[in-house]
Amino acid sequence: MSAEEILNLIIEFVSKYFIVVIILGAFAFLSAFFVFWNNAIRFFKSISNGIIWILKILWWILKNLFILIFKKIIFEFIILKSIKFIKNIIRKFKLKRSKYNIRPVKYHFNFIGLIFNYKLRKELKYRYNAIEACERTHDLIDKKFSYITMIEASVGGGKTSFMNGYSHYRTVLFKERIEKLIVDTETHFKDFSFLELRKIIRDEAIKGSSEADVLSSVYKNKAINDKFNNTIVYSNYISQEPAPEILKSYCVAYLAELRNNFVLSNYRLYNRITNSYNYEIDDNFLNIKSEEDRKKFYLPSYSLIVEDEKALSLYKNTSDYRKLNDSGADVTLRLFRQLRNETTYYITATQNTSRLAVLFRELANSYIQIQTSSIVGNLPNWQRRQDKKEKKIFKKAIKKAKKKEIKRVGAGEEWLHRENNSFKKKLFKLWDKRKQVTSCGFIKYKILIASKLDDLKDHSENARNEELTLTFPLTWCYGVYRTCEYSDFYDYLSKESEIKSPDQLKQITSLYSDNESKFKYILATKEDTELSDYAKTVKAKMEIRKKLKEEAKALEKEAKEQAKKEADDKKGKEENDISEQTK
Repeated sequence: MSAEEILNLIIEFVSKYFIVVIILGAFAFLSAFFVFWNNAIRFFKSISNGIIWILKILWWILKNLFILIFKKIIFEFIILKSIKFIKNIIRKFKLKRSKYNIRPVKYHFNFIGLIFNYKLRKELKYRYNAIEACERTHDLIDKKFSYITMIEASVGGGKTSFMNGYSHYRTVLFKERIEKLIVDTETHFKDFSFLELRKIIRDEAIKGSSEADVLSSVYKNKAINDKFNNTIVYSNYISQEPAPEILKSYCVAYLAELRNNFVLSNYRLYNRITNSYNYEIDDNFLNIKSEEDRKKFYLPSYSLIVEDEKALSLYKNTSDYRKLNDSGADVTLRLFRQLRNETTYYITATQNTSRLAVLFRELANSYIQIQTSSIVGNLPNWQRRQDKKEKKIFKKAIKKAKKKEIKRVGAGEEWLHRENNSFKKKLFKLWDKRKQVTSCGFIKYKILIASKLDDLKDHSENARNEELTLTFPLTWCYGVYRTCEYSDFYDYLSKESEIKSPDQLKQITSLYSDNESKFKYILATKEDTELSDYAKTVKAKMEIRKKLKEEAKALEKEAKEQAKKEADDKKGKEENDISEQTK
């Protein structure tokens, strides 16, 4: 069948069944259209979903980028770092002006060297932390240390240097307390002029008047007498305080401020805050029982008593408690806090507190044991670099001296000792800078503190002691006292001795020479070696005293027996009389 015939058949079929063909075509078209429409919707829906996901990803990227840029970089890194930097500058400015930034000689470092030397910057930053530690130490001493304190440490453990630093801190606290009392009093009585009162006190202090004389002169002023007489009582909203007590506290505080010396010590101690030496005391300064001791007793207000090597004093043995009791020193210590209205403190040191008399050591309120002490803040890395520089300068100087020695014997030594030696100038400049830096350092102490001596010795988990870290400026502890205070004792002994030089000592000439004096000592009798004439006299006296005691005991026993016999006879006689009367 040809194509033309097939086409004619299709036309004939369509003309015959036209309506059926139209309906079938419509259905086919509609079915094809719906299939295409569904596919198209799915296609566009997938595209929209893809666009939505792309937008979400873009939003997440932009959001995190915003957080990274604005929150992390701008806010945290720039804004917060800038605030921290400004705070650090203000902190450094305050710490530089702090009373604990002790710099006897101000030293400076190369600015470019500071920028590129990280270790030096870190060490200088540590110095600021040490100054802050000093401020914390100030608060700890004010809160933790009581009125009577005992310190113990091993030989060379830093007892004396600790007490030196403590005396400076206590001086600062005294000054702050005096200033606060004066300001509070003057603020409370704002309608009263204190100028005339201060002038009277100042004039009397120049004369050297006592506190009683000062108060007597003050009350002669009519305005002062009217304001602070015995009939007036002022309230501080907690308690009622008589006006004379307020005036006395003010006068005593102002006198202490004018005195400007707050330390009494049994060794020479220089105070860098007041620029003065201490008042001297002896072992009997606490004694009050005898009339002679009371005439010498004086305890200034706002004062610290520093007593080193207490074990060398009268109260070194536990058997000496009777002497302590007879002297009245225990009463003084027992009432120490109240004697001057809580304005006096006492601190003493020994290698072993238990060696002191029981009656004395139990009166303390704070017991301290120094664990370790170390110098900090003296820029150790910088010091090591100076050591290397010093060695290089020495090597160069020796090398040059050897060259000069080749030309002429003695020329090198002359050059080394010459004043205009360039190497010597460099060395002296380096040494001077090192001393300046070292003098600005600090001493860090680790201590144990307790309110009872037994608690201080207790090292168990439930021990009632506390470990503290205290930091003192170096110049408050060193250079303010003689390290060997008792070296003068040798001078005293040498004056008494007949041997004045080594030439007067007998020198051994041989390891095998005879020593007759030792042989005679060995052969001597026990009585000859142990008992001197003085010892024999003492022994005889002791025997006589013992015999007298035995006789006294016998007489006392005989008297008691006689008295008992007489009492029994009297009692029997009375009973006989009563029986006769009854009959």
